[in-house]
Amino acid sequence: MDAKQDGRGARLARESAGMFDPTLVQIPNVEVVHDTSTSVWCRVDGPEFYVPREQIFGDELRKVGDRGVLVVPDWFAREQGFCV
Repeated sequence: MDAKQDGRGARLARESAGMFDPTLVQIPNVEVVHDTSTSVWCRVDGPEFYVPREQIFGDELRKVGDRGVLVVPDWFAREQGFCV
């Protein structure tokens, strides 16, 4: 696993293997502050952001109070301002 870190702490989790296998990014220090059946609201250093459950890879962050590393596709991380 080749991990590169950007200025906000997001880390590239792995390279893409194809069109339907997205490059994943690890975002550390995430806290789930609200959850529904289809999404979670997360907080990193103050700002909150919405994450559709279908975009979350891994089981670490699923319900209110969970803290840890959020793993999402790189396009989503870029859209949220975690990657440049």
